[in-house]
Amino acid sequence: MNTSADQPLCERGAGLFAGALRPAAIAVTALAMLTACQQQAPPPQVIEVPVEVPVEVPVEVPVEVPVEVPRCDLPALQSASQFLVEAWAVPDAEYHVGEPLSLQIRVGAASYVNVFHVSTSCKVTRLLHNQPMTATEIIDFPLAGSGIEMIVKPPPGNEAFYFIATRERIDVLAAADLLGSGDIASLDLSPAEFYMRIDQITGRINPNDLSVTTVKTSIVGN
Repeated sequence: MNTSADQPLCERGAGLFAGALRPAAIAVTALAMLTACQQQAPPPQVIEVPVEVPVEVPVEVPVEVPVEVPRCDLPALQSASQFLVEAWAVPDAEYHVGEPLSLQIRVGAASYVNVFHVSTSCKVTRLLHNQPMTATEIIDFPLAGSGIEMIVKPPPGNEAFYFIATRERIDVLAAADLLGSGDIASLDLSPAEFYMRIDQITGRINPNDLSVTTVKTSIVGN
């Protein structure tokens, strides 16, 4: 048996009206209420719409790291007793990257000249080996007709050329110190080791038969 509490709201309302109205109006009123109940809007549907949450993508910002230019010890080696070797850069001692570099050499007595270079990147190179020269003669380096051209290369900084003139031919370096053959050859030595070699060889030569000088130049630009 169903109680009024168990009946839906619309059906209970129809029954109440049925008890209050006359029989002629009961059917019409009850039918209208039931129809209205049936036409009530259904409960709203909940639709889940996916929402795209933007993801922050990290942006890599390039950072320029300054390149540290190696700094070499460039001592000014000078030694002269009975004669003098002189050298200078042409037109001056400052060069830009990409420019040709030129030197001039003069000796005060007939001698043999060796030239070495310590670059801004601390690399040591032999440029001239036992080149014969007469007294007061001035020669250009690179030598005329040699086909050699020295072009200044980065990094910028200071470099040095070392000139050793002796009355007799000498070998400043051992064969194991050289990475190539010929007058122009890279050395398998650090600047410090190279200076030690010079000190060793010049210490065995009569000071009257020896002259040493240094020319320093500056490289500017990239």
